[in-house]
Amino acid sequence: MKKSAALCIKRTNNIAEQSGGVNPYWGMLDKTINSALTNLRRDIIRGDGKGLQHVEALLRMRGQPLPMVRPKRGVVAGKGVMARMALDALAGGPLTARQVTDYIAGQRPELGYDQALRLTATALTKLKWRGLVGKERKLGGVWCVV
Repeated sequence: MKKSAALCIKRTNNIAEQSGGVNPYWGMLDKTINSALTNLRRDIIRGDGKGLQHVEALLRMRGQPLPMVRPKRGVVAGKGVMARMALDALAGGPLTARQVTDYIAGQRPELGYDQALRLTATALTKLKWRGLVGKERKLGGVWCVV
């Protein structure tokens, strides 16, 4: 279970109140509180959105900018899916990396071409490490099944 940043701030304030004052060794630094609030804002935006106004108000009170929050990247392909697709493409004969990418991009149109190219290169390299495919430089850098 992930500990909420707000709980950490509250706990630190409670410790300071119980001890009769703020001990510089117990309290949270401003940059720690700012970071906790920024991370809490990110989690709220990616989650249900409840309490966002309060966290943003605290950040504004502290003079902090509200950075852009990117959506969390999802899993593009399960384990071994890209490798199997690359092997399927190479089953017809030797191909260049771009040709394998074209095959995979045709099978998975939701991927952008740049992302498909990166994933294909990674899959081919891992297959090469495992000894399943090889790259023939004499034939112009084509990949083939070993």
